Amino acid sequence: MSTVVSRLEELLDAAPKTGLKASMYLGVVSSLSRLAEDAVSAARLAECIATANQACKQRGGLLHCTTGCASIEAAKTGVETLVWKYSSNAGSIRVAEGRVEINTEEAKLAIEPGRAEVSLPSGEGWMTIEVDLRSIDDSIGKSYFIKYAIRKVGKLLRTLQWDLRNCARARAITC
Repeated sequence: MSTVVSRLEELLDAAPKTGLKASMYLGVVSSLSRLAEDAVSAARLAECIATANQACKQRGGLLHCTTGCASIEAAKTGVETLVWKYSSNAGSIRVAEGRVEINTEEAKLAIEPGRAEVSLPSGEGWMTIEVDLRSIDDSIGKSYFIKYAIRKVGKLLRTLQWDLRNCARARAITC
């Protein structure tokens, strides 16, 4: 389990359990926790498939791997794993010890132990909203943006997991 997921679970354990604000807060933080856990799982699965296929090349300090599954590739440095899909429903996942990032064309979401950063397209650039997850009021006040980003990046995660699991099953790779 990553540091991000365990810290989010600590926030959930410490949060009040009764009342409207508490339920809204618990919903936001548990959704982020689940999303971070899914991102870590997809990154591990991509790395496992690529390693089993022996399709990795060392380039400097970077290990670049091709999964051979649905245009999905992975790279690993000493401290982080990057997985990207470059065809339909393109996007990327970056998993480091204290941060999980999920990027698509429609939204970007970065999750850290005590905060989240949501970026949404706005005109010519991106609008970024920082959320203090230790503050119930801040989390609830910005929950619309968080939930919107979760819906958008969640599609990428579901597609990645689906494609990678089917690929592993078809090749009889146990990960």
